[in-house]
Amino acid sequence: MGIPARIDMSPKVRTFLICAIALALPVSGAGFELGAYGQLLYDRKVAAWCTVSGALLALLMIPRRMAPMSLLQLGILAIPSIWLIAVMFAGSHPDEGMRPVLFILTIVSCLFCLPYAIYLIVQIINPELLNLEGWWPKLRLAAIVLVFFLGGFAVGARNDLLLTCEDFEIAGSHPPAECRPAFPGRGP
Repeated sequence: MGIPARIDMSPKVRTFLICAIALALPVSGAGFELGAYGQLLYDRKVAAWCTVSGALLALLMIPRRMAPMSLLQLGILAIPSIWLIAVMFAGSHPDEGMRPVLFILTIVSCLFCLPYAIYLIVQIINPELLNLEGWWPKLRLAAIVLVFFLGGFAVGARNDLLLTCEDFEIAGSHPPAECRPAFPGRGP
């Protein structure tokens, strides 16, 4: 019994599989950062802002008859720019009342607006790709996203069980407060 040369799947199953895989890494990475550092790191924030704002600007420049977007859809895509303006307004030391607002805007921008922008762009480019009909496939995808987010968060929060401070340093990251020192005899 060998590996089949071609695995036949329905387009719906294929779409579900692609979506699950495409969402697993960024969602688990965001969960890891929140677990390890208590915040999302700058590269994830900037990537979300650039991607979503690029989609927003492109959609605003296309005549509405060619890409009919609702004000709600455009408003969702504006959230990362609202976050950026709020960060600039708050300065380098936001007051205590502004910190939760910035945190919520960051989370919404990275965990909701970014996937939503990608969804909208894929819907425009190739609507057949996202042929998940009904609520069950979407709920199952949401469950997969939640599992990977919580798994990433758990691994980040207990990074000391899997990673050492040296692992973070080699990767060019600041080691979290709870990281475990390198194994004896390893390192410089």
